[in-house]
Amino acid sequence: MKFHKIPILKIVQKYSIQLTLLTMLIAALSCSAVSDDTVLSPRYAEAAAELERIINHEMKTKGIPSFSIAMVDGEELVWAKTFGMSDYENNVPATNETIYRIGSVSKLFTDIAIMQLVEKGELDIDVPVTKYLPEFKPENPYGTEITLRQLMTHRSGLVREPPVGNYYDDEDPTLSETVESLNSTKLVFEPETQVKYSNAAIGVVGYVLEKLKNKPFAEYMSETLVKPLGMTSSAFAPNPEINARLAKAVMWRFDGKEFVAPEFQLGFVPAGSMYATMTDLAKFMVVMIKDGGDILSPASLNEMWTPQFSQGATGYGLGFRIGNFRENKLVAHGGAIYGFATDLKILPDAGLGVAASASKDVVNSVVGRITNHALAMMLAVRNGEPVEKIQLTEDIGVEDAKKAEGVYTGGNMVIELNTRNGKLYLETDRSILEVRSLAGEMIIDDDLSYGNKVSIVGDILTYRDYEYTKIAYPAPKPASASPVFKE
Repeated sequence: MKFHKIPILKIVQKYSIQLTLLTMLIAALSCSAVSDDTVLSPRYAEAAAELERIINHEMKTKGIPSFSIAMVDGEELVWAKTFGMSDYENNVPATNETIYRIGSVSKLFTDIAIMQLVEKGELDIDVPVTKYLPEFKPENPYGTEITLRQLMTHRSGLVREPPVGNYYDDEDPTLSETVESLNSTKLVFEPETQVKYSNAAIGVVGYVLEKLKNKPFAEYMSETLVKPLGMTSSAFAPNPEINARLAKAVMWRFDGKEFVAPEFQLGFVPAGSMYATMTDLAKFMVVMIKDGGDILSPASLNEMWTPQFSQGATGYGLGFRIGNFRENKLVAHGGAIYGFATDLKILPDAGLGVAASASKDVVNSVVGRITNHALAMMLAVRNGEPVEKIQLTEDIGVEDAKKAEGVYTGGNMVIELNTRNGKLYLETDRSILEVRSLAGEMIIDDDLSYGNKVSIVGDILTYRDYEYTKIAYPAPKPASASPVFKE
């Protein structure tokens, strides 16, 4: 079989459409275009109003076309709302029926499907996976064989992306071809010894389901999990209805250029190719809060929510990331796929959950902050406490931005502060970050990151606990005289 790798440049060239007025269009429309199918429980009205203010601010400052959020308290959907445009080119407002690609949140469903078969005695996640896939033979120089448990917890040592069907491969390979290509790879770590996040690993997990049930993965998932959950607008494979309701998403570059996100399918479908509305994800969260409902036993769910290969309280469970949020156990997963950023968080002991998605590439930092605010406000409502008012960043004035401009050296790198289009940017050899104002202080706040402070006193800039001294910017040398050519 012929293996192939597709560079990102090819993807951009093949699918990009320059959207020169997109940012202005989004800014103009996102704050005013709101779906009219809002779901709201009266006791959450104050929290919803505050979250709406935050979402509108983030959409405007980050140029996000559409944003959907759904929150559950116990078995109740307490707030669901969608903002912006599902099709910004044709001015089509987004609604709660708008569909998003939820990226790696897909992994949770694949791993739950595995645990269903474990309960039925059809699978054992602790035997070598070659029992189910004898053709799976990546180079393994270690004595430890790979198991489903290791694959589901990113402890298999597999590479992150398969040679075929990877994040940059737009040639629509089958799941079989994707998994087969892993036979040309070598394990990065000995199985079980290190956490090595791997889309390839969950691709293998899904292929076990496909082979064992002799049915295409997407079809199997629809019949045994997605439909039983009542997720009527969700699937692992697109169809005409999904394509018609899928939000148009945006990708972007640091130079300000934006283009329509490609919509091709990934080869590792089980790891990142699910489509869903946020209200459908709310149905999933309710079942999780109900200890698995009719989908999974409480014992299996508890195992999925227990950190594996670790004695600590945080880490990877089976599929879920396990952590803490304000002294509450947190089970969660995020997702990022061309043009979409999704976050799903559940506090199982408190019985609270939130899911949100945005149709702009890699704005997971933004979506994650909003879901954190949502959980904090839900806990406040539950405890009868006032909802916290969140202070939001503002543009740095042109005059202050110009004063800050310059080249600063010291610490561990060179920093340049530059203004473009009235905004201030902190640039290093590693990144370009927007600097905004929060309560009179400068702070990093952009699509990718938030929170690090920037301070300037005289000629000294302080950033991430390092000090940098402003230097004179060398003037360019005069241009030499143009040569004179005679005919």
